[in-house]
Amino acid sequence: MNREIWINREFSQEMANSVVQQLMLLDKESHDPIKIYINSPGGDVNAMFSIIDARMVLKSPVYTVNYGEASSAAAALFASGDKRFIMENARVMIHAAWGLAIGNADEVQEQAEALRALTDKYVKLLSKYTGKKEEEIKKDIAGQDLWMDAEEAIQYGAADMVLTDKLKEKYKLQSKKPAAATKQNEVKEMTKKELLALLKSEHDVDVESISAQLSKTKGDLEAAFKAKADLEAKLEASKKEASDTKAQLAKLLDKVELEAKERCFEGLVKDLKEIPARKELVMAQFKDAEAMAAFYKDMPARLASKPLGEDGTNLPAEDAELKAKMAKYGLTEEE
Repeated sequence: MNREIWINREFSQEMANSVVQQLMLLDKESHDPIKIYINSPGGDVNAMFSIIDARMVLKSPVYTVNYGEASSAAAALFASGDKRFIMENARVMIHAAWGLAIGNADEVQEQAEALRALTDKYVKLLSKYTGKKEEEIKKDIAGQDLWMDAEEAIQYGAADMVLTDKLKEKYKLQSKKPAAATKQNEVKEMTKKELLALLKSEHDVDVESISAQLSKTKGDLEAAFKAKADLEAKLEASKKEASDTKAQLAKLLDKVELEAKERCFEGLVKDLKEIPARKELVMAQFKDAEAMAAFYKDMPARLASKPLGEDGTNLPAEDAELKAKMAKYGLTEEE
């Protein structure tokens, strides 16, 4: 059976699932070498990690062949091979993880931290397969793409040897993808049920149980976020209700105070200490009924039988006590 897998497009979860499925099937059939041919610009780094994780549990050795380009995620997969062959004109490129951060300041910071963590994980994997120190790799890819031709990739530790005709024959390798697969060398597609059974029996991975746990966790998180949103909404409603109540109370107190001042003034008019024409002026001079009553409490008794004139100008100028009280509350004889 043809034990070859060809990766000649961007990395995605869909592509990774297909590659993992083929790896598992080939490893189950025999432990002869599996050859992965790579010509890819990279893509989803997490998809690459899922393929790496799958090949780590295989009993079959894995040979990787770079027949064009192995960039970003593809470079790490290529470097992970037990034997790594590179075509004479092929290239390898490594760089830090990147992405466009969108959202508020906290969300942007969270996304930036996630990218840094992904880069650290990527660098750690490259260090493992190239033999380079992590600090050296980080320095090489800081703010730039590091491109390497075949010889440079070998010197960097990302490849083992340039693929020659002699090596092709020795390891039964190809330099280009066959034009079309035949029924004899076509990799059999596994059903979902078969793949799940294989993972559970061969590698003790219960995907259905893990999926159920993840689903439950997701439901719990959604419920927690909804409860949080409900509490925040109730808090905002309570704040608005408290604000409205405070405004209504202030309005009510103003009304009560105005009515008290009016009752006090009516009492002054009744006792012949004031005249109705001065109501607006007197009401404006005092902040409350208590201050108004205090002002008129100690007025000379003689004023009780001699009300003010209509223009309010006949207060006795010689009454020093009265003038002092008027000055205290901001009133003048002209008023």
